[in-house]
Amino acid sequence: NGREHFGTIDLHDLLMTDSPEDLLVSAIRNSKSQFRNRIIGRADDAFERLQDLHQRGTAGEFDDLSQEERKELKDDYDYNGFERDVFYLLKFMFLFTERWGREGETDGCLVIPEEDGYFIASYDPKLTYTKKGYDLDAGEKNKAAWYMVTENLGGALSVSLSDDENLDAHLFVSNNFREGQFPYVASRVQEWFEQSEDVEKGGIPVAFLPLKSLLSLYEIFDRHYDPIIEYPSVKAAFRRAFTEKVKNGEAGYSVVDTDACNTVEEQVLQA
Repeated sequence: NGREHFGTIDLHDLLMTDSPEDLLVSAIRNSKSQFRNRIIGRADDAFERLQDLHQRGTAGEFDDLSQEERKELKDDYDYNGFERDVFYLLKFMFLFTERWGREGETDGCLVIPEEDGYFIASYDPKLTYTKKGYDLDAGEKNKAAWYMVTENLGGALSVSLSDDENLDAHLFVSNNFREGQFPYVASRVQEWFEQSEDVEKGGIPVAFLPLKSLLSLYEIFDRHYDPIIEYPSVKAAFRRAFTEKVKNGEAGYSVVDTDACNTVEEQVLQA
């Protein structure tokens, strides 16, 4: 059974104890610990798969593939697998990450606590086995899909957020971007968000998170796991360094690159 994944209270112990509240506290703590351990295990597995994907791409294994070869790769590791693995790495670092994956919606949402509220960002993983990189500007079909995303975004966010909270950014995550598209795609995303009835108008930063940087952030969090988990100031430093990079890009977008990851680790070490 799956009881080992949750905090439980034995009926005999409950009937015999003089302090049922202590049993409840213990069960809640055990449940929280088991939940965190499950996330760690799944994130470790996801990291291995994503690291393999990155290394194979860097080595040129996906260059000049035939359609049949590309199909075989997708059959072995498809978009759903990539989206799942990105989710678990984000969940490991930012526990309130949610995975939606419903048709017509962005794939998930980062909810990161801040001193005066929450940093809220939708995110979309994009997997490609092409040398050129993922085509974020895929034409009219992609525009229609984005319109569906923005129309449904507010409803999905409302599941966990209050009325006065609004989207702070949108993240693209990919194993291979077409970097030349960044300015144009960022401006198009802004236009699509402007069409939404559910998202507050105004500039919403667009961030591009390469897989290499996601893996680096995971390694930083894992390397400093104990102080980040045990000390609120260290956890806050990690979160703040990441969200500031996402929010403070130029020309309406930012790129979470190697320098940004180095800054995150520097802030953690200084906290």
